This record gives sequence, C-alpha cells and structure tokens, in this order.
Amino acid sequence: MVILIHEWWGLNDNIKTAAEDLHARGFNAIAIDLFNGSVATNRDEAKTQTKAGEVNATIAAWVDWVKATGNDNGNGKVTRLGW
Repeated sequence: MVILIHEWWGLNDNIKTAAEDLHARGFNAIAIDLFNGSVATNRDEAKTQTKAGEVNATIAAWVDWVKATGNDNGNGKVTRLGW
C-alpha cells in the first residue's frame, strides 16, 4: 500500500490524481487528508493549517489502519509518498 501525503495546501486534485495514477499502475494507493477537507488557496492559509503534531499522529493512524485491515496486500509492506 502506498499512502500519499499531500503538501501544506491540503488534499487537492493533484494528489487525488496521483493516487488514481498509482492505482492504474497496479498499486494499492490512498491519498489521506491531513486537514479535514481544508484546501488552502494562498501561503498564509497553508501556513495556519499545518500543525506537525496532529499531522504525525494522523499519518501514524493511517499506517496502523492499513496494517490492521489487510490493505497492505497481506505482505506487511506500507510506504509513504509525500510532497
């Protein structure tokens, strides 16, 4: 499973398309949303929605979920791709 981690703008169409492209190439991929649906349109908005502690906990929770649900294809391998 490949977990895609968006940049500080949020889970935008670019990241969603990257997940779809990976899936089309045969990978299990999921683009996670670290900012609860918020997508920034300028640098100030992006800066205020970035909170490292919350982000790290969210990523760790998704990795745990992938492993617990067997979405890692049963091979125990999970990787992250970030921008």
